[in-house]
Amino acid sequence: MTATPPSPDEPTPAPDYRDQYETLTGVSLRACPACHDGQLRVIEAFASAPAPLDSS
Repeated sequence: MTATPPSPDEPTPAPDYRDQYETLTGVSLRACPACHDGQLRVIEAFASAPAPLDSS
């Protein structure tokens, strides 16, 4: 099984900001800052705060 190259009509997606940062600095934003061995993963996301009420 061979991978087919993307067709010229399809734009290639822009690299993720974490990939760009690693390319520029050599430091991975995905690596665990404590052990530098594992990868960080989202385990919980919080909903954004509601808009404040207008008191005027």
